[in-house]
Amino acid sequence: MNAVNHDLKHCQVKVCGVRDPAEAEALDALGVDWIGFNFHPGSKRYVSAQEAGPMIRSLRHARPVGVFVDADPQFVIDVTKSTGIRYIQLHGNEDWDYVRRMPVPVIKAIPHTRLADLGGLRDSLESALRDGGAAAPLAYFLVDTLAGAASTLSGATGEFGGSGKTFDWNLLARHPLPLPFFLAGGLGPHNLAEALAACEPFAVDLNSKVEVSPGRKDLEKVKACLKIVSG
Repeated sequence: MNAVNHDLKHCQVKVCGVRDPAEAEALDALGVDWIGFNFHPGSKRYVSAQEAGPMIRSLRHARPVGVFVDADPQFVIDVTKSTGIRYIQLHGNEDWDYVRRMPVPVIKAIPHTRLADLGGLRDSLESALRDGGAAAPLAYFLVDTLAGAASTLSGATGEFGGSGKTFDWNLLARHPLPLPFFLAGGLGPHNLAEALAACEPFAVDLNSKVEVSPGRKDLEKVKACLKIVSG
């Protein structure tokens, strides 16, 4: 299993929903820390394993993340092996047993309305930390905005992500997380500095607010976000 470096000295940047090889190369060259490839067929930013594999293998700096939503665990494992994904982002209702099956470190997304119970994982996580002192393969959380059905990652009622909407970042101060977290939900050059000041995330997850259309990134907006993060 890959070693996980919890470097909290500076905020890192993840750009999610990349579909174009030229954009993946450009983002990598810009110094983006993480690039997300969405393998959920219901997403407007969906990319197949066959399409993503060459992009992932070409990366020189950014760590590739595969995004899945309530997929069959074996499918996730197979895509990870065939593409070279280094991290798995689970963006659905996956439980602790599902997380434990993953072959590389996991970023578990939870909606902002489920911070208190960590999306249903708190009891299992705390038990694992007590018994063994480690939460592997769970490495990070990602906190995203719960949204209506019309603007969700999966397009299904009750799920979350991809809304382009923010939530009250002060919730994170009231519900501190036991692992480093990615902050998602409507982040871009217009509000990134405010978000960083409000909750000091390990990383920020950029998507719809740095796009010209779903899956096509505005590199100038990404550059502006990198400048904000670097101070």
